[in-house]
Amino acid sequence: MVHSFSDYCSKIGEKATTSNRSNFYHFLNNRLCLLKHLKQENELNSMRAYSLDFRQEVITTYKQMQHKTKVCKQFQIARSTLDEWIALEKKTQDLKPLPAIRTGRPFSITDLKSFEEFVKATRFSKISELIEPFEQKFGYKVSYAILWRGLKKIGWKNRFQD
Repeated sequence: MVHSFSDYCSKIGEKATTSNRSNFYHFLNNRLCLLKHLKQENELNSMRAYSLDFRQEVITTYKQMQHKTKVCKQFQIARSTLDEWIALEKKTQDLKPLPAIRTGRPFSITDLKSFEEFVKATRFSKISELIEPFEQKFGYKVSYAILWRGLKKIGWKNRFQD
């Protein structure tokens, strides 16, 4: 770890010169920028989830004061957060967050019993050959990895059917 100019010079194996001092300051500045970026990224990743009671208290205070900046300072929340809650209340008449809309393929096979019957009844030599028949029978798409995981769950041991 470099803590001083002399540490920096010994690390790069050169004598302390004016040009090395300039390089050292450049090195420190880059390191400082990196640390600031990591701190900001950490703060973004640790966004707080607010309770419904807290949201209601904030909105009630906002309705009384009618001053967003003061409310945000009082409750230490971002202005954008307050704006989102106001819009949510206008749209849904409630402050409960809207449910997340899941798109894409499911993470696993939901009915393992019917899947096991399907595997026994379907002829295949490769797992990839099960993808299309699975979609036709069950009505939703799955990936190769999900089929493979499902086969492991039902105890299928690489016994390919002829």
